[in-house]
Amino acid sequence: MRNERGFTLIELMTVILIIAVLILLALPTFLGTRVRAWDRAAQSDIRNAFAAERAYYSDTLTYTTVPAEMTAIEAAITYVDGDTPLVTDVAYLHHHVLTNELFVSAMSSSGTCWYLREIDGRGAEFASDPACGVADIQVYTRRW
Repeated sequence: MRNERGFTLIELMTVILIIAVLILLALPTFLGTRVRAWDRAAQSDIRNAFAAERAYYSDTLTYTTVPAEMTAIEAAITYVDGDTPLVTDVAYLHHHVLTNELFVSAMSSSGTCWYLREIDGRGAEFASDPACGVADIQVYTRRW
C-alpha cells in the first residue's frame, strides 16, 4: 500500500476564501489608483500646454490657439482649438483676445474634465467638472 497524502476539501476552500477576501480588499484601492493616475496625466498635460503657451507668449506677446504653433513648442501633446473637452489625450486651447483670457483644458480617461485659466497674467486658476462643460463657465480656484 502507498501512503497518499493531500489537502482536504475544507483546507482548499479556506485558502480560496482567504484569497478572495484579500482581492476584495485590494480591488478598490487599485481602481482608485488608476483613476487618480488618469486625472494626474490630464492635469500634467494641461500644465505642460500652459507652459508652452507661456513660452509662445514670451516670444510674441500674445497667446495662440493654433495647434501647429503649439506642437512646434511641445510636440508630446496633441492640441485642439476649442473650449469644451470632448475626447481624452488632447489639450484644448481657448483664448479671449479682448480680455486676454487663456483657457487650457483636457478630459482624463476617468471622464472628468480639468481646466486651467489665466486672465491677463494674474496667475493660473484651476477647475474640474465631471460633466465636462464649457471652460468659460467653470468655477475657478487657486488649486485643483
